Amino acid sequence: MNNKTIFITGGNTGIGLATALLFAKGGVNVAILSRRREENAAAREKIEKLGAKALDFVGDVTNEITVRNALAKTAETFGGLHFAFNNAGVEQVPTPLPKQTLEDYRRIIDVNVMGVWLCLKHELPLIERSGGGCIVNNSSVAGLVGMAQVELYIASKHAVIGLTKSAA
Repeated sequence: MNNKTIFITGGNTGIGLATALLFAKGGVNVAILSRRREENAAAREKIEKLGAKALDFVGDVTNEITVRNALAKTAETFGGLHFAFNNAGVEQVPTPLPKQTLEDYRRIIDVNVMGVWLCLKHELPLIERSGGGCIVNNSSVAGLVGMAQVELYIASKHAVIGLTKSAA
């Protein structure tokens, strides 16, 4: 795993950070993209304390320029990209469907689906140039079921599974 590189969205807390630390322990260079500057800095410090090289980018997975630039800088800095964990996502406050808003729709679908799609779009060529690797897109058991009052979240996670299968 030495001299390999992973790019993780939502990598400064929770599952994303746990994944970053696991890869760092294995000697993998780690780059994270998340929205919160202070949490990114704290995550980067934890990664580097394990002896791994790290980059952190503050930004939103719904911004193609941010995603493209972060991935390009990652590959340039570490000499390639071998793994990606598209983990960034948002949840939905349970709300009866007729009371859900267009803003709810755009936020949830944009982050949870478009964010994964944008990352894949820019990760795949970099991983191919590096000789291959692996991408994991984080969905949820919600991508396998239906549930009232969180229809947008459920739909977004179903979409991630479909997008992942199709890209594979």
